Amino acid sequence: MTSLLLQTIKLISALITLLSLSPFFGAIGTLTTLGFLVVLLIGMLVAISELRDKNNHR
Repeated sequence: MTSLLLQTIKLISALITLLSLSPFFGAIGTLTTLGFLVVLLIGMLVAISELRDKNNHR
């Protein structure tokens, strides 16, 4: 689950890099970056909750 999450974050960051580097997609890149930050925050919260669950089961 966590490796899938990391792969998704890498894919999204690669897409955002392409969009933000392209001058034609400057505005879209800005909006996508904001969306990516939200996704990254949610992903970090999910990863933290998974780690807590693993530690609680021990």
